[in-house]
Amino acid sequence: MINFEYKNNDTNFTLLFVHGWGVDSSYMKPLIKSIENSYSYINIDLNGFGLSPLKRAFTLDDYCEEINRIISHLEIEEVYGIAHSFGGKVLLRYQEMYLLKRMILIAPSIYKPPFSLIKVIKIYGYKLFKIMRWNLPSFFKGSKDYINATGNLKETFLNVCSYYFSKKRLRRVRIKIFLIGFNKDKEVKLKSLKKAHKYLRSSELYIYDGNHFEYLNRIKEIRGIISYMIDR
Repeated sequence: MINFEYKNNDTNFTLLFVHGWGVDSSYMKPLIKSIENSYSYINIDLNGFGLSPLKRAFTLDDYCEEINRIISHLEIEEVYGIAHSFGGKVLLRYQEMYLLKRMILIAPSIYKPPFSLIKVIKIYGYKLFKIMRWNLPSFFKGSKDYINATGNLKETFLNVCSYYFSKKRLRRVRIKIFLIGFNKDKEVKLKSLKKAHKYLRSSELYIYDGNHFEYLNRIKEIRGIISYMIDR
């Protein structure tokens, strides 16, 4: 069962908020506070985070199915998505499986990052140390997200971390998407986000100064994009 908060403000517009990997729904509350009296909203804890249990390893499709159960249960027909980082990956897949009206994706990890020699060295070094049964140096142990994950969440991470959308799939997306990126973001590089913007036929890209969580300092700007998305 997925944990969520729902507030019905008796409007025709319902916003679905999806947080990123390693955090929970509380990270979306600053954004929600800016719109809570204007629109209805759903704020969820993805399985494995916050108060939502993860009883088995999940795939991206599993996350989408959990979200769809909520929306179907609430009998909401038109939903606008707002997500950060990994949550953007979830929502982009969701719109392929089901239906969203429009989306705002903040630093979404949706397009494959550019080639990294360090990453390749880490991958093959990790495999070599495992085969030889040597003690694994910290350099080869993977990302902080992988190291911090345990049990089902670690396996889930392996299922979803390398999931990206190809040019062909991005070009098939027809709904309006508003992309937000940050020029100092080390998690989701602007180069990858600009590529995604290029292939998404109906998208707009907004770039701000800051790191991966800069959106928490850009509430006013994002509130304006939300109004723009809905008013259009």
